Amino acid sequence: SCEVHYSTAKAAVIGFTKVPATFFPNSTQRYFYVNFWGPQGTHIRHTSDALRDLEETVRRMDGVRNVTTFVGEGALRFILSYDYESPNSSYGQLLVEVDDYRRIERLKDEIEIYMYQHLPNTESFTKQIQIGPSISYSAEVAIMRQTPHAKDVRTDWRQRVNVIRPHYSETQARRIGVTRSDVALALQGNYNGVVTGLYREKDELIPILYRSPEEERASLDDLDDVQVWSSVYSRFVPIRQVITDVDPTWEWPLIQRRDQERTVSVQCNAAAGVASALRNSMLESIEAIGLPPGYSLEWGGEFEESEEANAPLKKVFPLCILGMFVIVVGLFNSVKRPLIIFLTVPLCMIGVTAGLLLTHTTFGFMAILGFLGLSGMQIKNAIVLIDQIGLDLQAGKPPYKAILDSGVSRMRPVLMASGTTILGMIPLVPDPLYSGMGVTIMGGLFVATFLTLLLVPVLYSLTHRISPDAQYL
Repeated sequence: SCEVHYSTAKAAVIGFTKVPATFFPNSTQRYFYVNFWGPQGTHIRHTSDALRDLEETVRRMDGVRNVTTFVGEGALRFILSYDYESPNSSYGQLLVEVDDYRRIERLKDEIEIYMYQHLPNTESFTKQIQIGPSISYSAEVAIMRQTPHAKDVRTDWRQRVNVIRPHYSETQARRIGVTRSDVALALQGNYNGVVTGLYREKDELIPILYRSPEEERASLDDLDDVQVWSSVYSRFVPIRQVITDVDPTWEWPLIQRRDQERTVSVQCNAAAGVASALRNSMLESIEAIGLPPGYSLEWGGEFEESEEANAPLKKVFPLCILGMFVIVVGLFNSVKRPLIIFLTVPLCMIGVTAGLLLTHTTFGFMAILGFLGLSGMQIKNAIVLIDQIGLDLQAGKPPYKAILDSGVSRMRPVLMASGTTILGMIPLVPDPLYSGMGVTIMGGLFVATFLTLLLVPVLYSLTHRISPDAQYL
């Protein structure tokens, strides 16, 4: 019997490695995002035009109730898990409302196909609202384009942009009374515009923008015609009197930092499956990357968030187990009996693995919490059985008969307690957030309950050396 249980437990541990792991599932909210990035440096008007066409296309799709578009930055944080995007003229976002959240996966696929066919020069992807912390990309860091099932591959530095750098002449500028700030203000006013005041319309303040007509700022060839204020002559003079040359150059417009150190995050999402499977498929290749001195590589995305969330549990869980063991030792005034009780806890893994694999449920944060609760339920069942053996021994029954009778007499209450708990977990299974917890408790408790009724008497007999013909403990 012990050999069979050992083989079953070993198979459960091996099978558990095949269970997909995730942090938190997607929400059942009837909304999802379409994140849009044009080439870095794209004018906000061009971004707005592209988003307007995309919005009209999404509105016509079956199942879409409403579409809200944001251009240049994200929306205000209307939900805790919303990931706000900093202002960027090449960025836009569509917030899509559907009539049924079960349509979201189909709509996401249709939108991504449309963007791939009609917006090939953009970096865009769809994302469903998440439960738990916001994670824009499920995996970060890597050589990802060659990895199967990896999509939305990008870096958070985006692309370089072509900029014009005028050469400012200190000598000429000082002679006519033009400072660097004067030159910057002239260029800003000519091409982007300068806010000169505010116009109030009811409760809304609208900025008044001063800038040159569109035909005068359509090309950099007209740079020589830009006028700059001279404090010596008290009039505007051509900017070419203080600029000797103009050099075009490429530069990084976005430089990301973490802890005041420059970082580049290479990001992607899983085209199919969960992020953990995608990470495992590229783990060996990434870890083999040779880094020069002064450089380091870390995993981000869902893996980082999951590790941070599970770290406190890893610290507290051993202390909780130790505390429970000490309490049980105090209750029974024995070490052997608590050992028997806690040896039954790993039996839960057999049912947990089978349940997760059969229902295709991922093992995430809520499943971990469910397993912690499951451990307590299993310990309770074993305590009930061990306690009944002690009561029968005190009543004067022979040890072997006391073991057999306790198993028979406690079978009904143990099965009823476990059965009601399992039935109570059924409503949690369809829920995306609690499905992992429900399946973990149901599968683990179902299998462990029956194995406990068989294994506890066997372990009790072995540890106390009780044979069928023994009369005393």
